[in-house]
Formats: sequence, structure tokens, C-alpha cells
Amino acid sequence: LNTVYVIAKQPTRAEQREVYADASGWKVFRNPDAFPRAWAVEGLTVARDGQQAAELFRSPGFDPRRETILLAGDLPAPRLEACAGEAQVAITWHGLHRVAARAVAPCARMVVFAQPDFPGWQPRVDGQSVPRYAPFGALLGVVVPAGEHAIELVYRPPLVYLGAALSAAAALELYDSYL
Repeated sequence: LNTVYVIAKQPTRAEQREVYADASGWKVFRNPDAFPRAWAVEGLTVARDGQQAAELFRSPGFDPRRETILLAGDLPAPRLEACAGEAQVAITWHGLHRVAARAVAPCARMVVFAQPDFPGWQPRVDGQSVPRYAPFGALLGVVVPAGEHAIELVYRPPLVYLGAALSAAAALELYDSYL
């Protein structure tokens, strides 16, 4: 959904456009239909498993720019609202451990981030913790109500902090044994 550039000797799809070529024959091609880093969807479907999700994704009329697929899981599917108007999403910061965005939505929408969903991502909307969803079974999604909102995704995997604490305790123990 979000592969903007491809490095190859020949285009892998007819619609790709060459943007750079070097003397050895390698070229950079741009995918004109690549998705942005974040976008808002107005509809969603819950699939029972990955096979059904793939069938839904390939079905005629499915538009991943307007709707998403969630796999049935621990969280109940959020309620999105049907209303006139398009939501706008803009990334304001993108780093390794933090993504920030502003969203303006006419009614409840899910903002889909072209960011892999890994345990440890903690989403907040307007500073408040919110549930984390996995649109398309692999990306990160949060629901925003109508209005303008600040969204922040912070990567804080608990096992990393546990490992750091255990390492610090071991270092202190070694230090104490040398005294």
C-alpha cells in the first residue's frame, strides 16, 4: 500500500515512472498510486481470518482508500459514522519511535498509518490513550471522533524496558560484589 519507490533494472508494473538511472543500469521507479503515510477510512469490515480478509481485499469494488478490513480478535470493531465530507490527515513528525499527525474528520473515522503494527505501539488522541487496531491485519489504526485531533503513536515495547531494568540490576550487583 505504501511502496512509493522501487529499485530495479526494469519497471515491475506498467504504471511506474523512472525517476533516476545510474550507469550500471539500476533505476529508481516511482509508484504513482502509492498510499500516503496516513489516511482516514470511513468504513470497515471484520474478517474471521486472513483468508477471508484476502478475499475481501481482492473483491470488486473494495477501495482501501475508503475502507479497511480488521481481523476478528480481542477488540470489538469500532463504530465509524457515515456522513458527508472527507477527513484530512497530515503527518507532523515521523521517527523511529514516534509518529505524530493531525486529523480533521467530519465524523468518526479510522486513521490508518502505513506503519507496521507491533506490540509496544501506544496510540494517543489528544493526549488520551486509545485502542490500537490493525487495519488490513498488519498496519496501525486509531479511531478519531468528529473534529480536529492530535494523534501520537509512541513505540514503547515493555520487554525492552524489562531487559534494561534487569541489565541495570545485574550491573549494580556486579558493582556491589567488587566493593
